[in-house]
Formats: sequence, C-alpha cells, structure tokens
Amino acid sequence: MKISFTDAPGGSGKTHAIAHRAIELVREGHNVLIIQPTKDLIDQTKARYFGGIHCEVITSKTNSTSVIGKILDYLQQPYPEPHILMIAWLAFDRLPDFNQRGQWHVFVDEVPQVYDRHEFKARKTHTYITNQLQLAQHSGKFAAVHVKDRGEMRSLAEAAGYDYALSTYADAARQLKSLNFACFVDHQRHAALLAGKSDDLIIYTLMNPSILQGFASVTIAGARFKETLLYRLWSQSGVEFIEAEDINRTLRYREHVGFERLTIHYAFERGWSKCLRDSDAGMPFAAYCDAVQRANGDNRAIWIGNNDIDVSPFTGSHYQRLPNYPHGLNNFQEDYDNVVCLSALNPSNDLIGFLESVGLSRDEVLLNTYRHCVYQAVLRCSLRNPNRQTSNHVFVPDQQLALWLQSIFQGSSVEKLPVDYQLPARKLGRPKKYANATERQKAHRARQRSANAEAASAAALHSFSDVVSAHKIPSA
Repeated sequence: MKISFTDAPGGSGKTHAIAHRAIELVREGHNVLIIQPTKDLIDQTKARYFGGIHCEVITSKTNSTSVIGKILDYLQQPYPEPHILMIAWLAFDRLPDFNQRGQWHVFVDEVPQVYDRHEFKARKTHTYITNQLQLAQHSGKFAAVHVKDRGEMRSLAEAAGYDYALSTYADAARQLKSLNFACFVDHQRHAALLAGKSDDLIIYTLMNPSILQGFASVTIAGARFKETLLYRLWSQSGVEFIEAEDINRTLRYREHVGFERLTIHYAFERGWSKCLRDSDAGMPFAAYCDAVQRANGDNRAIWIGNNDIDVSPFTGSHYQRLPNYPHGLNNFQEDYDNVVCLSALNPSNDLIGFLESVGLSRDEVLLNTYRHCVYQAVLRCSLRNPNRQTSNHVFVPDQQLALWLQSIFQGSSVEKLPVDYQLPARKLGRPKKYANATERQKAHRARQRSANAEAASAAALHSFSDVVSAHKIPSA
C-alpha cells in the first residue's frame, strides 16, 4: 500500500496547498474527499477556498440526525458531477464502509491518532464485551483479541442510540467489530477480571492502514509527520510513504527559521505532569499561573489546558482559551502574540507499556501526546505569519519542553520564568526494596522469567505488521 505524505510545518500553507490540489483534481474530472479533524476547520476551509466549486459538507452542523447515516446515504447517490466532499475524521473513522472508494482521491488534513485505550469499571457488566472475545496465543504481557460474533458486537456498538446503560461500551465495540482495528488486552489483568478479582476492563486498539485502502489515492498532511506514531507503526506494517511533491512545491516554507522575536519562558526544571501539577495542594500550578500573569501583563494571550481546568486561572478578559484540538485554526493569529501552555498530557504507564510492546519507545509516545499538542497550540498565534515582526512570548511549564521548542523555532531564546515557589527536592536514593538477599534473588529470577517471556513474545509476533496482516481487508 502506498500513501503520499506532506511533512509540513504549521503555518506553511498545508491546507491551502491541499485545497488547490483538490480543485485541480475536480477540474480534471475526479471526486475528492477531504477529511479534517474538526467541524470548525471544515467550515473555515470551505468558506476560504471552495466558493466557486461544488463542495458538499456533512457534519453535525449540517445534519441534525445521524451524521454516519447521512454520509452513507450520500455515498449511495452522490452529486453526479466531479466535486469535493468534506467530513470530519471522527465520522470517517466510524463508517462501516465507503461505497465506490476507488472513485475518490483522499486528503487527510492533520495526522489522526493511531491508538486508543478504553477503560471501564465493569465487574458485573463486562460480559457484554468479554463473552464475545477470544484471546490469541501469547507469551508476552499483551494478547491480541478476536471477536467471536461480529454481529453481536455490532449490535452493542449500535446500542448507544437506544440504550443509555450500554452506550458506554459503544466506542470500544465499534473498534472491536471493525477489521480496521487490531485490539489487545493485558492477559493477566483480563484473567483477573474474568475471575472476579478485578473491576477493570481495559482494551487497547491500533488503527490499521486498511482504513485507507482501496481509494484512488491517499495523501496525509501534518506537521512533524515522520515523528508521528501513525508513520512509525504503518511504516513497520509495510506501508510505503512517498513525498507528495505536488503539495510540497506550493508550501510557503519547510522549516521554522528567523524566530529571533520569540522568547520561550519555562517555570520548572522538572518534567511537567498532573501529579506534579496537583502536588502540595496545587501550589506548583498556582505559582506557575501567577508567574505567567505577572510576566504577560496586559498582553493578549491564548492558553491551552487539560479538560479538568474548567475555569480560567487568569484574571482579565485578554486571556482566551484554545480548543484542546487546535490544529489548523487561523482565527487567533491576528489578535494574539502570546501563548500559555498549562497542559499535562502524559499517558498512563500501562498505555506506554502497551505501545512499547509494539515497537515504540516511551520518548516517542510522550513526544506525540504532549509536545506535538503544545507545538500546535503555539502556532495558533501570530507566529503563523512569518511576515509579522511583533514580539512573541510562549510560556511552558518545564525546561525540557522549552528547549525542544527552541530547537524547532530557529533563532528563538529560552528564559527561566521567576516563580514564587520551590519544588521539593527529590529524595536521594531509593527506599529499601527487599528485606534480605533471599528476597532479592527471588525477585531477580522473576524478572528473568518475565524478560524471557517478553523475548519469546517478540520472536512470535516480530512486530505490529504481523497483527495488521491478520486484520487486512481486500482492496476495493
């Protein structure tokens, strides 16, 4: 399978290039599907580029009933002439099929997330899911799961429309029934759940490249594309990624240079996390916000933070919150020069462990979940416009993130933010772990058995590509 890609820096004109290439294809007699991450970005793109060409938009803004049903109906009887169809990734991801996909050229604007984690407290009701699961042979920690009856799982996925109690399982069931997702469980934790010794049902899923198989062509465009988990995992599974030269040659620039006007301020040397944020009754967070408020003064700033920050921590109307998925939005760049990051986006240790089991590193996971999100937030301000020469200030919680951003925005500087709070010193050394030498030796043997099991698992599975091979669907 071949996929074209554009590794385009934020603000380089990626969406502009996609739109103009889409118009060219329509004028050449082809249908074009543009998939974007949000309804707001879809509306913005259509209004800006497609006023003189037939463009259908199907989102919850244009359809008051089922968006999925509306898209499926439309694909059965589409507009008869070459045109553009725009939908959100969340809708595309949920389509059970795409009629006549070979007649459509696809542009995916922004790189979708390739993994998911579903967790339920379900000591009594887990059987709605687990009765339909069969674990594959395994020797490592994680086992692939297969669905015994996809019809039953489909019914559970559709239950959200008529049964509120079952609706909590709908998203997991939808991915479990689909051939476009490979699904896994921690087999020991899963066995404990089945035995009534645990309350936790946790399912990990990976999106297969088959979700984009069979179209006339596929192009994915996104900033720092080769760092994304999609690129890493799909390359491993055999996808051949090819530079989209027809898009690349129209970009405004390919890297961020000349950013001497940008100063990146950081609060703490220690890496930021929810645990650190909320420690000492939330003092690190409060002190960081106070320091930002003093340094920023009356300047207008946009900020981004976790969902559990439901009220702005800043005083004044000159602070504007960004959506948690701000990719591609242009409507802040004229009015805001400064950006504040409050987000703590480290994934759970069990999710990191799962992703490590399919060949990714902890650093790669953290790069995608935390740093890429901050990078996108930073580029919502006037930094998007390389011709604008106003001073810009970006405030981030930790030094590592500041230095990473500095490595991207060439010419920028990094400064320590004066914070009226001192993080407690890390305790030196570790607490005594074993009572005696016998206990230490016993633990060593257990670790050795675990390592041997993981090695056997790696030898059996080799990589994510083996799992993908077991879940492939034929080309259209």
